[in-house]
Amino acid sequence: MAISVGKQRLLAVAQLMLEKTDEGHPLSAEKLCRLLEEQGIPAERKTVYDDLNQLRQRGMDVRCTGGRGGYYIATRPFGAAEIRLLASAVLAARFIPEGQAQGLVHKLLRLVPEDQADMLLAQLALPREEENGNPQLYAAIDVLQQAIDKGCKASFYYATPRAGEGRPKRPRSVSPYALVWAEDALYLIAHDPRHRAMTHFRVDRMSGVRKLRTRATPCDAISHYASPLDVKAYMRGRFSMFAGAPVDITLWASEAFLPAVMERLPDARAVPDQDGGYIVRTAAQPGAGFIAWLAHFGGEVRVISPQETVDDIRRAYGKLMEAHGQ
Repeated sequence: MAISVGKQRLLAVAQLMLEKTDEGHPLSAEKLCRLLEEQGIPAERKTVYDDLNQLRQRGMDVRCTGGRGGYYIATRPFGAAEIRLLASAVLAARFIPEGQAQGLVHKLLRLVPEDQADMLLAQLALPREEENGNPQLYAAIDVLQQAIDKGCKASFYYATPRAGEGRPKRPRSVSPYALVWAEDALYLIAHDPRHRAMTHFRVDRMSGVRKLRTRATPCDAISHYASPLDVKAYMRGRFSMFAGAPVDITLWASEAFLPAVMERLPDARAVPDQDGGYIVRTAAQPGAGFIAWLAHFGGEVRVISPQETVDDIRRAYGKLMEAHGQ
């Protein structure tokens, strides 16, 4: 069905206002008429005024500078600072292939006026170093999110560093619960029947992702987490996306480093001790990530219990010292 000239002009005026105007760069009715005529759309000042009023009535924040100075969009869904933050995050996500990352950035820049977009583009770190990304990333995310929303299982081929570049012979079939961005990668939190606990899979290592008709196993049937999965609660106290469930841990922290500990473990409970420090009780995931985090404090934060975690830390640093001739 053909669009009427009036509707076509209204859409074109809205696009011009969004792309070209802000408080410092208004457009007069005469300028809008010329820009419309360049697109082959007939216009005159009266019809442009009517279109601007219609845009106001539909919620667009169209304002006038006063007199015959011009019109501009005063507020937008995203400001320049927000777009810069989002674009920087996209570029920092190494799992997004180079071409797709730049395409996302340019789409984001279309949400601010052209002058601001040009300035932001000049400030952003484009291009970045080429990475071997997964060209199927977007399709994989779409299919996995559909499976999560519908409560269905998903299947995919999963390449691990040990498996090399070849495609695995058999696909994995899992119950997907959530997608989470952590440790500079996008992970799927899921239950693989071959493992007792929930497992994490990097989405950029997947291929042939499919949504199955089989119903997924609810996460509360294989873990203590309620369904649907509360991702914030699940990630709390987790220091690595490698397998391993959080356990109850008691720490000692000096007064100087207690704020850093509480910032990383917001659900922890701290009580002062007789030595001027604090006893901190929390649930955290022991392992290499946790041990590396403790190393930052140089002895100002240490594990009191469980003894198994204390022994793991001693073994890890013993091996490190042996490797360095100590």
